[in-house]
Amino acid sequence: MSSNSNHCPDSLGLELASRVKVAFYSGTGGAERIARCFAEQLAVHGCIVDLERISHGGAHQDSLAACELLVLVTVVHDFNTPHQVQLWLENSDAAPSLRAAVFSVSGGGEAITNRANRQAAIRILEAKGATVIYDDTIPMPCNYFFRIQHPLDAMELEAYPLIVKKRTASILAGEQRRSRPGPVDHLVTWLSRNAWRRGARFGQAIKVAEDCAGCGLCARGCPAGNISMGPETTAHPDDNPTTDTSAAGTAAAVSVKPVFADRCVLCLRCLYACPNQALSPGREKFAVLQDGYALDEIASRHPTPDDWQNLESLAKGWLYAGIRRYLQEARDLLEV
Repeated sequence: MSSNSNHCPDSLGLELASRVKVAFYSGTGGAERIARCFAEQLAVHGCIVDLERISHGGAHQDSLAACELLVLVTVVHDFNTPHQVQLWLENSDAAPSLRAAVFSVSGGGEAITNRANRQAAIRILEAKGATVIYDDTIPMPCNYFFRIQHPLDAMELEAYPLIVKKRTASILAGEQRRSRPGPVDHLVTWLSRNAWRRGARFGQAIKVAEDCAGCGLCARGCPAGNISMGPETTAHPDDNPTTDTSAAGTAAAVSVKPVFADRCVLCLRCLYACPNQALSPGREKFAVLQDGYALDEIASRHPTPDDWQNLESLAKGWLYAGIRRYLQEARDLLEV
């Protein structure tokens, strides 16, 4: 994605035709929507934008070397930066002059125990000499364990373009914003530092039903490259070597089924996207929303003005504290 305009705001000190990398790591699509929105807004401001999906922990040779600004958008994996994102950053060629803004996408928003999830990414960038000028959380409807009830889920989808527009303007205007996680936040993130191992166990335990069509949609969509399509061979029902030695009689029925490795990050995309609902969790079944998860469906249920007016009553309690603050900011932007 690029723009014909040839400059970025002088307040960031970027030269003409400055190049900005927007990199994202997404499971069920929330982080991707936000990243694409950032790319669109940066292009509106005249930046030349490269949009990159982080996948399999790899990094292009010229991924960051020619960039003045990195906008990193990533899901949260068990209160932490996903392992694949950490690998991508470690393998990158970030220059010391690079400035970065790091955004995490979480169903709970910027709430207690969820404020230190970006620290692993920030530490890697700073170790390479980059300057992290901005970090924040942008909520999206939760796809894990509990469902953000309607209309709050639809309000989150209506809110993020407004928030991204505001954050983009702030970053390009030179505003610096860094979060200050407390000891509890750091402790929870530290305890979850090896969460990728839990994800590996979850992925390897996913069950494949007989009605799997072998379409490969799960493998193509897996952000971690954790799924491959392999042959599954079963004895032919007419197989009887003692009475029939023909090719037809001894043939085996071969079908292609998904095979799960040890890189799962619990994004649950494969479970929600399967057209035949042929995949099911073999462990932690409580994590999967029983009636599925689809952002397009949520977005089609538009919130009403009354919903926004009654935000505080809809999002009351400590569990919704981060989401409530975020939606209150979006409501103020709607009213401008």
